[in-house]
Amino acid sequence: MPEPLVDEGRAGLAQLAAKWGLTWDNLMRARSDAEAERRRLSERIGSARLVTGDTGFVVFGSLARGEWTAGSDVDWALLIDGPADDAHLTSTHEIRRILKDLGYKEPGREGFFGGLSVSHELVHRIGGNFDSNRNITQRILLLLESDSPLPNDLVRARLKLRLSRKLTFTAGLAACLSCKLRPPMRPGSPATETETDYASVMAEHLLSFTNSTPLDTLAWLALEFEAGADVVRDIMDSYDAYLEIVADESKRKRLENLGPEESNRDSLFAETRDIGDRFQKGLTGLFLDTNDDLRVVTQRYGVF
Repeated sequence: MPEPLVDEGRAGLAQLAAKWGLTWDNLMRARSDAEAERRRLSERIGSARLVTGDTGFVVFGSLARGEWTAGSDVDWALLIDGPADDAHLTSTHEIRRILKDLGYKEPGREGFFGGLSVSHELVHRIGGNFDSNRNITQRILLLLESDSPLPNDLVRARLKLRLSRKLTFTAGLAACLSCKLRPPMRPGSPATETETDYASVMAEHLLSFTNSTPLDTLAWLALEFEAGADVVRDIMDSYDAYLEIVADESKRKRLENLGPEESNRDSLFAETRDIGDRFQKGLTGLFLDTNDDLRVVTQRYGVF
């Protein structure tokens, strides 16, 4: 079995910073804080013995991506990989109580997180009439970012869509494109004599990306295809600036209290819009202007 391409997990960002002599204080602070919060949760949930052999406590969102700030909530699920048991529901209620006691914000109102999730549904109901929006969302986020009032939501949603959600999507795209550009081995090689062998190797290759945060996956792509310093700065500096804003309670509340009409006249919202534009510019430069092979497969598999 070949070594996975992303075998150093969360080291990609540090490698990229070292290559260009750059620093992103907010990214690194958010990453350090996320690691501390994950340890805190692990110790508390683990000591309560709520996660049994057929379950797993999984976190998503900013905590899993390594982007923890003062305004972050904890998106989580108790993943069940076994037969139904009343104890699972009891564990879920107890986890909710523990998270509340620890002072964490509750998950978003969409209903995708903060409860039970059954692996059978995620694995065996892919596509077709029996799949669901909730199922698809949890499946994607498990693969890409897990570690384990209306106007306000609209403004925050616009900001997330332009940055954190776009980051998650592009990291997933990078992992998929690597199968074409940097496959672990070619069909017909000694270790992939059959189609089943090749599929297994490729699956392991893709799974290796799940050990990385989305930022580390983009950093790997930038390093692998030798993206220029301007492209790197556009992506990482803008995301660093975004995390600085969401970590600032006064700025975060200001954005939360903006209505749609007010947002177009607000200087802070204009700043976030500029940050989103720069992030988009960096992504365009990385995927479409850095390397001809990367541009071609992005246009072929990512656009059409």
